[in-house]
Amino acid sequence: MVASHVTMKKDRSCPLCGKQNGCGYESCWCAAEVFPSEILDLVPRDKLGKSCICKDCLDRFKENTSDSP
Repeated sequence: MVASHVTMKKDRSCPLCGKQNGCGYESCWCAAEVFPSEILDLVPRDKLGKSCICKDCLDRFKENTSDSP
C-alpha cells in the first residue's frame, strides 16, 4: 500500500468520478489516508498527479477489494 497526497494542485475534481474531491491541500483529509497502489492504477494517465481521489472513490475501492477472496 502507498500513502499518497497530491499537494498544491488546482483541480479539485476526483480523477476517477469527476466529483469534488474535498481537497484542502496541506490540510487535506487524504493526507492521513492510505491509498492502495491499485487505486492509483485506475487513474487515467493524463490525470495522474493533478488532483486527489475523493473519499467516496477511496472508500468504495477499499470496500470492493476487502470483499475479494
